[in-house]
Amino acid sequence: MIWTSAIRLIPAWFAPRYAPVLTQISSVTGQAGQWVSAVPLVIILNTRGWTPAFLTVAAACVAGLVLDLLFVRDTPPGSPQSRRRPPAVGIAGLREVVSLPAAQLGFFIHMATAYFQLIFAFMWGFPFLTQGQQLSDAQAGQFFTVYVASGIFIGPLMGVLTQRLPDHRTWLALSVGTLTAALWVAVLVWPGQAPAWLLVPLMVALAACGPASNVAFDINSSFVPPHRMGTGSGLVIVGGFSAALVAIAVIGAVLQLVGGSQPGPDAFRIAMATQLVIWLFAVAMVLHSRRKLLAGGERA
Repeated sequence: MIWTSAIRLIPAWFAPRYAPVLTQISSVTGQAGQWVSAVPLVIILNTRGWTPAFLTVAAACVAGLVLDLLFVRDTPPGSPQSRRRPPAVGIAGLREVVSLPAAQLGFFIHMATAYFQLIFAFMWGFPFLTQGQQLSDAQAGQFFTVYVASGIFIGPLMGVLTQRLPDHRTWLALSVGTLTAALWVAVLVWPGQAPAWLLVPLMVALAACGPASNVAFDINSSFVPPHRMGTGSGLVIVGGFSAALVAIAVIGAVLQLVGGSQPGPDAFRIAMATQLVIWLFAVAMVLHSRRKLLAGGERA
């Protein structure tokens, strides 16, 4: 919800040409904050216990709220937007956004890209590396370091590419998703433990899926009416998260079915392959939605 609100502010305060890069910088900043904040939290948790640790988190949230109330505004002072009445929200507004080909395209682009990253980061990445690839915890941590560091560098680069190639944004996002799918196939069909030279590119591709999914928000800001942009961003973000939650559950069920309580490499190979099914559906819907958008004379 915070992320959706944050990127809603960008087109209100900055010229459209800056929106792709600023969206990526906002995303990278948020991810970096997650990782950086984990260090003091762990220190407080280990030295002071659970209650002080989470009271500190709560205090930080209150401080953030106060800073937002003091300094953040929806629109620049005196702008025409600041004098307009807020649009009505509800089923009618959601129906209006869902009917737009651009919103549909953003929804499925997010599904075809963020989907892979969310599955890996939220649930199955670490177990896949340790149980599916038989790596130690330390080795798996090193691969996650590659994953995190890659995302920080790829985000701004993706923003620049989106800015310079506005007519090819869909293909830019799809190319990242396709590369990730191809690397997953290569890793899963590799006999035995996949080599580091194959796992590292997979980490980089998974990291790139986050910035690639932000292309969906850029399309949303380009075509969805300004008074519905918040609803459009909310719809877009549901694409990847909803599909990822379904895939996470399916992978868990397949692991339980074929691997029992201690699934090994073969069970992970079968289970992780199931994520490609939803991805293929998402790609098909991206192409369908893009054709509908092009039929209206737009480019994406």
